[in-house]
Formats: sequence, structure tokens, C-alpha cells
Amino acid sequence: MARNLKKSLQRLLEEDMPEQTRGLLERAIATIESQNAAFEPKPALFAPEGFFQIPGYQMYAVNRRGEVFSASKKKGLLKQWREASGHSRVELVDKKSGKRHKRYVHDLVLSSFEGPRPDGFVALNRPGFAGGSNT
Repeated sequence: MARNLKKSLQRLLEEDMPEQTRGLLERAIATIESQNAAFEPKPALFAPEGFFQIPGYQMYAVNRRGEVFSASKKKGLLKQWREASGHSRVELVDKKSGKRHKRYVHDLVLSSFEGPRPDGFVALNRPGFAGGSNT
């Protein structure tokens, strides 16, 4: 996602635009490069092949299709629900604090495969496809 976004922004820079807009695009590219430069997805050894650890949640993993796996759940896959917006959500439990966190699946996929979302950026789905959480 971040790599694709970076390429898209670089293509936009080739077009004519006001200097202020050009500056914003250049700053966005620099932010993406600095925040995700060293990120590598970590395979989840406790989950089936194709699942990667969710940063900040050691007992959970996600695959590119947006399926969320829990090491502590008997059947493994967590049940998801759709919000009114059409986005899928899932509930994760922080093992240290015991707090429950409701997270959007597309955010989990993004952070697991592309690294942390740069400040001021949002995770987007394809137009007209809010329920899709795959990369």
C-alpha cells in the first residue's frame, strides 16, 4: 500500500500543478519513506502459512485477505462484523492490560504488511469497496 501510494504520488508530480500542491506531495512522499523504510512483515509462527503478526498484538495475525487469526482462540479465526460504513471490524484483547480494542480490519492489514500508517494519513479501500480489507 505505502509503496503503491508512493508510486502514485510520484506519478502525480510529473503533472502540472500549483507549487503549494507540489510541496504537499513531496512532503507526503518523504513521510512515507521515513516512516516505513525499514519495515518488514513478520510471519506469525503460531498461525497458518500466509498470516503475519499484527504490530502491538503478539497473539494475533492477519493475512492479505483480511482474515484475523488468534493464537488463543480454539478455531483460530476471529468473527468480524460490518459497521454502518461497510468497513469490517474485529475485537482484539491486549494481553498485558486486558483491555479490548475494536479495530478496523483494513487498518490491521495495512499495519501488518506495510508498517505503521504515517501521521495524518488514512487507510483507504478501493472506491465502492468499503468491505474489502485485502492488500
